[in-house]
Amino acid sequence: MKLVLPRPDIYSSDLLPYAQQVMADNGWTLMTYDTGGDEYLFFAVYATDAERVIWLFSQLNLPAEICR
Repeated sequence: MKLVLPRPDIYSSDLLPYAQQVMADNGWTLMTYDTGGDEYLFFAVYATDAERVIWLFSQLNLPAEICR
């Protein structure tokens, strides 16, 4: 996997669409979990499992979503 950016000065959440594309090309989905503070946890799941993972998180009242 190689992250190709249109310019070298892209940081923070602006990187997410590029990371998501590289992961999607390899069958993965980048997801986030909102900790309720000033930080998010990022994790990857197989793309085919993403909706089920969101459903599981919702059953536990935990805020997880697919990065877009």
